[in-house]
Amino acid sequence: VDTLRRTDFHRQIVSNGKMTAARRATLKFYTDGIVADLEVANGSRVKAGDRIAELDREDLRIALENASIALDKARIELHDVLAGQGYRSADTASVPREIMDMAKIRSGYDAALNSYRQASYNLSRTILKAPFSGIIADLKVKRWEQAQPEFCTLLDDSELDVDFLVLESEYSFLAVGLPVNVTPFSDPAVTLTGRITQIN
Repeated sequence: VDTLRRTDFHRQIVSNGKMTAARRATLKFYTDGIVADLEVANGSRVKAGDRIAELDREDLRIALENASIALDKARIELHDVLAGQGYRSADTASVPREIMDMAKIRSGYDAALNSYRQASYNLSRTILKAPFSGIIADLKVKRWEQAQPEFCTLLDDSELDVDFLVLESEYSFLAVGLPVNVTPFSDPAVTLTGRITQIN
């Protein structure tokens, strides 16, 4: 026997769902080439900024060296133009902006600098780094093979999202921020807690 009292009634909704990593990224090279260096395997854990792989692109290294030589030459030409205007090459801070802009154009310095930046950028795209910490998955390429458009997947499993369905009649009982208990099929003894972050 118990005494009836007016109190809150806790409704529980049970649903099956799918767990996914909160952050997931498909990593790829933005240039083609042969994989010369591979520092990970499926299941490897990496930290943000860690090198994952590098392509063998000797042509891009040579292009960067040529751009560096052209930039040095343009820098000398720039000092020659400034000297012709009566300015000392060691004191470029005293040169008026209009004169400096004109000197850079005549010497080809700006064009050489842009070429160097482009060559440096192209070479940097041959190195694949982890944008965040996580675990490597879906890696199918081995060393000395041609890099595929989608190289691998990086999963951050420190936080997990759970997508689950509810009946239309249960929709009105949901709200962002409500607590959720999650029990994985792989280990029914474990119960994880979370909150509803969005409702589609």
